[in-house]
Amino acid sequence: MCASTQLLNDTTLSYSRLRLTDGTNILGEATARAATGGVGQSVSICGILPITSLSAVSLNLQINASGNTTQLGAYDNGIAAIDWSLNAIDQQVPAPVLIGSVSSGSVAAERLERAYITNAGSCAISSQSGSWIASVTRPAVGRCTITLTSGMFSSGPACTMVPITTSGVSHRIRTANTTSTIEANTTDITGAGLDTDFYIMCMGPR
Repeated sequence: MCASTQLLNDTTLSYSRLRLTDGTNILGEATARAATGGVGQSVSICGILPITSLSAVSLNLQINASGNTTQLGAYDNGIAAIDWSLNAIDQQVPAPVLIGSVSSGSVAAERLERAYITNAGSCAISSQSGSWIASVTRPAVGRCTITLTSGMFSSGPACTMVPITTSGVSHRIRTANTTSTIEANTTDITGAGLDTDFYIMCMGPR
């Protein structure tokens, strides 16, 4: 969503500031500087407003001046006006790609993480996205207990794993995942534990 208007400050070279809020969160901010006092400066301010229900939302525009007085609106034609534009971010309009964001049909924020775990007699983290895994241990042959960093997921994530050695190797998540641990298990064709490296990817609510 965007709001377009003019900010007019009566003092040359003074700054006028505009802030868009939903009453709780700051959705966007903008600044305009008057090269000549008393002349309106066009400004647009945009932000993303998450919609989680059909309840009415009140949007607020706040203004501030570095000196003297700032007025809000298109005063060059004598009419105070604010133009609003709203665009739904859905399957037809791609969501912006931001660091730490995941595009999902879930109504809540999701977290997607990956890691490469080695196991040549002891489990170790070779690489991971961020620091979502705190540590790994090897309680038995072919098993790695993955301890998650506190606060990564609000409930047990859904995980999938792929062993590096695929010939004659079976793999599974041994027990139901929790917010604190994941049990990854690799075996040979007879069902006996087999130490091997693997990739793991987990997704769940933040």
